[in-house]
Amino acid sequence: MTRLELFTQKWRRGCGSDQCSKARVVLYKGTLPCDLLFIGEAPGESENVLGRPFVGPAGKLLDSIIEDAVGGLVLGAGAITENDISDGEPVRCAFTNVVGCIPRESDGEKAKEPEHEQILCCQGRLAEFVKLANPRLIVCIGALARDYTDPMLKDACPIREDVPRVAITHPAAILRANVTNRGLMRQRCVVTLRNAVLELE
Repeated sequence: MTRLELFTQKWRRGCGSDQCSKARVVLYKGTLPCDLLFIGEAPGESENVLGRPFVGPAGKLLDSIIEDAVGGLVLGAGAITENDISDGEPVRCAFTNVVGCIPRESDGEKAKEPEHEQILCCQGRLAEFVKLANPRLIVCIGALARDYTDPMLKDACPIREDVPRVAITHPAAILRANVTNRGLMRQRCVVTLRNAVLELE
């Protein structure tokens, strides 16, 4: 079995959180190893149905942000490290979340965000996935992902500290924002992501 197959087999039933018995486990999508690893907060309803992260409306907006930020960029010889991509290859991306199961309230409705206990239960899965993905840049999608992957904060997931991190506004927050603010919020994400990727060169 490959390392990815072992990872999938180990975590396909969840991390042991109470939420795992109530929802589908959503592990990842994308190319491994990757250059950019996007870490969101939690699966939504679309992700729970399809079993892949970032496939709903927020995911479609994220795809357009990524395309505008890194579409057409290639990583040149100066950016290659051992076991990395060949010269002139496009940027490779992978996606996961801080928790692998959609958080639910006691009445079955989707919770606004996962509870602290669920996040702590799922840290082993996230840390293992980051190691497997071996990213050159971690992109935190939203404040919760930013905070729970910050090695300087208490209860943060023990992921690699040597990998640079950048945070962007969660696309779901952009979709909920006043329509007059959405364009600027989206453009800030594009600029932040593009600048972070260009710094890898």
